[in-house]
Amino acid sequence: GFLPLITTDINDYTAAGGVRGTLGGFEIDAGLVYGSNEVQYGVRDSVNASMGVGSPTDFDAGKMQYDQLVAQIGGRRPLDFGLAKPANLALGAEYRREHYQITQGDRASGCLAGWPERRLVPRASLASSPATKWTRTGTPSRSMPTLTCR
Repeated sequence: GFLPLITTDINDYTAAGGVRGTLGGFEIDAGLVYGSNEVQYGVRDSVNASMGVGSPTDFDAGKMQYDQLVAQIGGRRPLDFGLAKPANLALGAEYRREHYQITQGDRASGCLAGWPERRLVPRASLASSPATKWTRTGTPSRSMPTLTCR
C-alpha cells in the first residue's frame, strides 16, 4: 500500500544563569534565560499528484522556529518601622523578547499544478502560513498536468 512518511528534525536549546548577592542593603537575585526551538518538516515516499509523473518523491515541507530571551532582576529589603516584624520592600523588573518564524518548504510540497490561478484554501499546514505564497496556475484538464507552480 501507499504509506508516505512525514519527517521532523527538531532542535531544542536552553541556557540559563543567574547571580545572587547583596547591594545597598538589598538582597538581589538576577537571571538570564535563553531558549530556542526549530522544527524542520519533510515528506518522503510521496508524490504531488497534481504534478503528474514529474513529481518529486521527497519534499522539504517547511520550518517553524521560536526563540525567547528573558532577563530579570529582583531585590528585597526589610524595613523596620518598630512593628512586631519588619516590613518588606520588594522591587523587580523583567525583559522578554520572543521571535517566531515560519519558513516555506519546497513549492512542490504544497502547490496544486494545472488549476486556475487562485489562493489555496487555508489548511493546517505551513502552506497556509503568512510566510508562504502558494498559487494554482494553468487550466484544468483530464490529462496529468506538468509542474506550473510558482
